[in-house]
Amino acid sequence: MRRSLAVVLVALSLGSAACGATGQYFYGFTERQTRTTQRTRSVRVERPTGARVERVDAEGRTTPVPGAVDILSFDIEETVEVPRSRVPMYIGTALDLVGVFGFGWALRNHDDDDTRGPLIYGFGYSVAAFIGDLAFSVYYSTKTEPEIVAYAPVAPKPMTYYGHLGEETRRARVDVTMQDTVALDFARPAEPTDALQARADAEPIEPGGPRLAEPEPAFYPRKKPPPPPEESWYGWQLLPLDILAVSTLIYATKEGDLRLAGLAATVNLASGPLIHLAHGRAETAGGSLGLRAGPALGAAALGAVVGFLVSPILFAYGAEQSLLEIMGTAALYLGAYGFVIGAPVVALLDAAALGWEVDEDEDEAPAVQIVPSAGRTVDGAATFGIAGRF
Repeated sequence: MRRSLAVVLVALSLGSAACGATGQYFYGFTERQTRTTQRTRSVRVERPTGARVERVDAEGRTTPVPGAVDILSFDIEETVEVPRSRVPMYIGTALDLVGVFGFGWALRNHDDDDTRGPLIYGFGYSVAAFIGDLAFSVYYSTKTEPEIVAYAPVAPKPMTYYGHLGEETRRARVDVTMQDTVALDFARPAEPTDALQARADAEPIEPGGPRLAEPEPAFYPRKKPPPPPEESWYGWQLLPLDILAVSTLIYATKEGDLRLAGLAATVNLASGPLIHLAHGRAETAGGSLGLRAGPALGAAALGAVVGFLVSPILFAYGAEQSLLEIMGTAALYLGAYGFVIGAPVVALLDAAALGWEVDEDEDEAPAVQIVPSAGRTVDGAATFGIAGRF
């Protein structure tokens, strides 16, 4: 009875774990839609003072352009991601909550020690699943606005601008969907109006056509960057202590001497950060400590998770330990193995990657400078002085 109950509870808890997020994933968080809308563009009209400008669209309509900026609109086709219904996520979250109440009721009404372990496991798993689904529901409930993922003009929108200054006329053509500047250059020789119209009819603007010529940016000479600072390697100072500590740790682990293993582990953890501190690099010392402790902490966390997952099987086969004791034992063993295996690797990484410091500049001016001076006044008298910097 005990084994079958454990198997059923494990199946139920695994099946309900974050089922809201899983169901929403298969249903889809968003869907893509295509729509046509309008956008506006500010076209800057470059012209000399006193010039009169007119805009002529593709249908031949003429509109005066009195200012330096012309506001135009054009059609675009947008692809947007629209949030889908969150009902599957809410249903899954509700099922997780039912599991929490169900396991809680079973714990309260079953005093049998044989079934209490699996019930505690199922209750904890259901609580974790409910918290995860609830967090997903709260987060994705705020995502209600559509998001534009792509857009493109429906069709090119050519515009022709004519500038008149006295007896002279200039013309420039732009595609509003791609360009935002039109330059009416009166410095070049004038062309007859008939020739301008002929060219306008013969030069249709194609989608993706070339832009108007723009002036090249002015060239500013760039200062030569200073040479990179020279670095020196002091990682060799870390290696002797690391080699001694790692060798002692492996030996103590093999012989089962926990006291000697603890001393070697302490030396391995502290030697690198202390040497970095001796070189005046506090931030690097902190990074070294995190690098050296990382494998042990990561393996211990993995061990706690593994212990939590296998505890129902151990309960089914008569384990006398509690859930916390199983998790603690697995975390301790995996953490110790992670430290022993990772110690030589992180020691080499620490020495090779972090054991570098920038050499100080030896050409800096001295802290104290004294400079004598001499001269004459207007009436010819000699003067002497001294200047200093401290």
